[in-house]
Amino acid sequence: MQVVYEKNTVKVQSLMLQFQRYIFSSTLRSFLLIMSVLGVLALLSQGLTWLDILSENHQNFLVYGKITLLSAPKVFCLIIPPGLYLACLVTMRRFHANSEIAVVQATGMTHWQIASPLLRLACFVVIVHLIINLWVQPTAQRQLREALLEARTDVAALLLQAGQFTTTQSGLTVYTREREGNELRNLMISDASDPDQPIDYLAQFGQITALERGPAIILEDGEIHQEDAEGVISIITFDQYLIDLSPFQREDTDTVLKASDRYLDELLNIDETHYVDVQSKADFQAEAHHRLTDPLLNIAAVLIALLASLSGEYRKKGYGRQISLYSGSIFALILLHILLRSEAENLPALNIGLWILPLFTIGLAAFTYFSGHRLKPLLKRPV
Repeated sequence: MQVVYEKNTVKVQSLMLQFQRYIFSSTLRSFLLIMSVLGVLALLSQGLTWLDILSENHQNFLVYGKITLLSAPKVFCLIIPPGLYLACLVTMRRFHANSEIAVVQATGMTHWQIASPLLRLACFVVIVHLIINLWVQPTAQRQLREALLEARTDVAALLLQAGQFTTTQSGLTVYTREREGNELRNLMISDASDPDQPIDYLAQFGQITALERGPAIILEDGEIHQEDAEGVISIITFDQYLIDLSPFQREDTDTVLKASDRYLDELLNIDETHYVDVQSKADFQAEAHHRLTDPLLNIAAVLIALLASLSGEYRKKGYGRQISLYSGSIFALILLHILLRSEAENLPALNIGLWILPLFTIGLAAFTYFSGHRLKPLLKRPV
């Protein structure tokens, strides 16, 4: 009899482990699917903010795509907690609807054993989220700033538009009849940067090239028309001539790294001799605390999803109101955390709230779930 009991115990434990792996794999698949959908929607909405790269700065879709992808890490950090919540909620509600949760609880599976696969997944997500916050996001933000600077100061893209006369503030006017990539046809360039000696360049062909100091144009089969101080125009023909566009390159003075562009050590150890850093000290501190505490929302999201799917008494009409209440609470938690980060820029004392909010929510949700006083009625269904 003892041997049979031990065999049955081992069998039950094996089934419990299999069910835990089943919970983990099902939730992981749901999470990856939900994150894929939310990620695509987030990238599409984020891409709309960079349309000026195409319209105002005349950049191609490769530059636009690069800028959109570099902005993705910051967006993904916002959708990871709600994505994990939805994945856990959908998975557990499906198990509950199929009575799988009731069956495994009847075999002796505890609340902890049901929750442990989801909490393990939450811990993995916390680590990934933390890596994105501390290393991936600032790296991408720096590259994004460089890409934006390059796109907005690309004088070749701004000036060399087929069929358009384009003039810079420094007095350079450019016209090309046709452009295919870096190949140009029928060019006219007028340099009036020196009003006393304006110069006009006419060429049949042109080639955009890059020098160490900036972009340039190689003109072929053309003429140079130059007027001297006495009004006499001289014409010089050439087979090939190089025009350096770097003197006409626009300068962007916004080279200061913002809080989102900095690594954690740069946020916590600012340069006290740098005026901008000293003035932005509160902003940097708020950003540092937010990056460290934001991943904790994933654990809170899992616990709230467990409460939303497994707590409360049996209802014939379903659990729509209960799910709506808990779903509203997780989204309110995320918004409140973002609001605290924003307000902490003006009131650094609120940085402690960035830690208290997720930790208090985790503690309250864990106590409610593991105490079991609201979970037991779930199994008492009417016959």
